[in-house]
Amino acid sequence: TEELVLVSNRDKFMQFEEGTHDIHFENLTFAYQERLFGDMGVDSKRIVFDHCAFHSFTRPSAIKGTAYQFRDCAFSHFAGGVLTFFGGSRARLTASGHLVAGCTFRDFQHLKQTTYPAIWPRECGVAVRDCRFEDAAHNAIRLIGNDHFVGWCQFENVLRETLDCGAAYAGRNTSYLGNLFLGCSFKNTKPV
Repeated sequence: TEELVLVSNRDKFMQFEEGTHDIHFENLTFAYQERLFGDMGVDSKRIVFDHCAFHSFTRPSAIKGTAYQFRDCAFSHFAGGVLTFFGGSRARLTASGHLVAGCTFRDFQHLKQTTYPAIWPRECGVAVRDCRFEDAAHNAIRLIGNDHFVGWCQFENVLRETLDCGAAYAGRNTSYLGNLFLGCSFKNTKPV
């Protein structure tokens, strides 16, 4: 098999229009770019990345729409955060259906060492499971909103540069209800 590496000289690789759905990317490498996505169409749905690699990005990608999936992907060498998920409805407790499963996040937050985690679920109903987070200056995951699930993830060597939060951060808002962490492990994180 041959390796295909996608490189762009623009500020983003792709942007989906309103109503874009059912697109599947598999075994691709995306590299050396400002960010992966532009402003995604709010009605876009079921965009799937399987066994893809993402490295050397300078800004996190804001993912809107519903049911985006990143499965068995590798993310490395990011200047700040990696993925920010929007979607679903906190008011109606409607889940976004976004899924991150079996992915590794390594060596992120080079320049923007605080505020931008590897994964930032917002709104409602993002699932993160069987992922590994390692080598970060600050927190690895930050939850904002309701009904997010983080399960069977490993956090190692995060919080290298800061002590003002946890490896997984759930905010200070008491209306963020229904978030669940299950079976996660934490190793070599600085105490808070």
